[in-house]
Amino acid sequence: MSAPAIATSPVALSALTAVFIFGVAFSYEIVAPSRQYGVYLFYITYAVVVFCQYSGDTNGTIHFAVQRTVSVALGVLVAIVVDRVLWTTSTKAHLYESLRHAIRVEVQWITFVVSLYQNVSRIASSRAIDCLDEDDPEVMPGIAYSEVVGARGEISISCVECALNKQGGACLGSIRATLDSVQSVLTAELFVVPRHVLRIAAASYQLLVALNAMAVVLARPPELIGEYLGADYNKYLHPMQQCIAAVVRDAWKVEEHVEEILRIESELEAPSALRYLLVPRLKMHAELRELLDAEHWALKEALCTLETSRERARAEFLALRRQRILSSPSCSPARPSSSTTPDDTVRFYGFFFCWTVALNKFMLVA
Repeated sequence: MSAPAIATSPVALSALTAVFIFGVAFSYEIVAPSRQYGVYLFYITYAVVVFCQYSGDTNGTIHFAVQRTVSVALGVLVAIVVDRVLWTTSTKAHLYESLRHAIRVEVQWITFVVSLYQNVSRIASSRAIDCLDEDDPEVMPGIAYSEVVGARGEISISCVECALNKQGGACLGSIRATLDSVQSVLTAELFVVPRHVLRIAAASYQLLVALNAMAVVLARPPELIGEYLGADYNKYLHPMQQCIAAVVRDAWKVEEHVEEILRIESELEAPSALRYLLVPRLKMHAELRELLDAEHWALKEALCTLETSRERARAEFLALRRQRILSSPSCSPARPSSSTTPDDTVRFYGFFFCWTVALNKFMLVA
């Protein structure tokens, strides 16, 4: 057999070279890394067949090149079957698990901080009117008031996160690290990740920003009076206690549905030998799809309930604020009244704004 060659013209070979370079660049920019292996193997085969076999011999035959191409293509097909069916690995399963962890600890952080703020403000209000008998009260089970609150009543976020870690929670830094790992996976698998998962990831990122803003507000030192006296508890937190509890409860319902959706997506991506060839696995796959659709509808209902609770809390806040503005008590004793301390009011306004913004981020998952 004469020297095999698939290209006998330098012009044709140059055109094929341009196509080859474009294909490599396109696959590098567009195709997800989990699928780049097969693409790269195809182009390597193409290069071996087209370029290495080129000799300029006009008597060359295409038969050998076709045989080589078919043989390597069959090998690539076998490798794909092994990789995607028999020995499957998926970075999306890790992505879903990371998002589940992130959204869960974010809601835990909101719940913990809201309860902590209410207790700290209540204790400050009690001390302001000298009716607190305990020397070292607890703001949370197992957490003493002195551990997280300074002498002037400000809240130490670093101490709060240490206390949260003791109770099995997570600090904002660990949440950010988790979301950074999510971002790296999303960058690589952007074109194969479902749209609703992208929305959940976006909501998690923006929720983290709102939580950082909430932490900054809570750590604000008292600058106008010099200490916090619990005016925010008497004027807002105590009257709005039921509304705030309802909003937090509805936020947890949304989190449960989001976590269930991610769990189902992770189950759909879970490695399983011959999962597309076995009838029971196909039936399970269809059932999971139906369950996923049902969870999406349940999530929409939970989001509507959360939005209703959030609007109710907002209306309650505006009513209390309007009442406070209309009453406008003027008092100027040596020690400011716990109902008119501006530091407490400023801190509550900032906290309520950041809290409302954080709750609004849940709407992004719809």
